[in-house]
Parts: sequence; structure tokens; C-alpha cells
Amino acid sequence: MHGAGGLSQDYFLAEAFNYARWCRQADGPDQVHQMALGKQVIQRYCE
Repeated sequence: MHGAGGLSQDYFLAEAFNYARWCRQADGPDQVHQMALGKQVIQRYCE
């Protein structure tokens, strides 16, 4: 009945899910940088 309505920008909910997907991609590098920083701190204090 709705077909590809979830892939278009005609409906608010489809657009909101698309925005949430992009926000997850934008947040990814922050976690990677935090992990790298954590490893450096651990190495510094374990030596």
C-alpha cells in the first residue's frame, strides 16, 4: 500500500529515520578517537 514511501522524503517519519542514520555516521569517528586516546593514556601510565 505504501510501497517505497519509506525511501522518499514525502513523509516526516521516513525523513526522521534518514536523519537518525546520518547522525549515527557523524558520531562514529568520535568514539574511534576516544578509543585511540584511551589506548595512549593506558600505554603512558603502564610503562
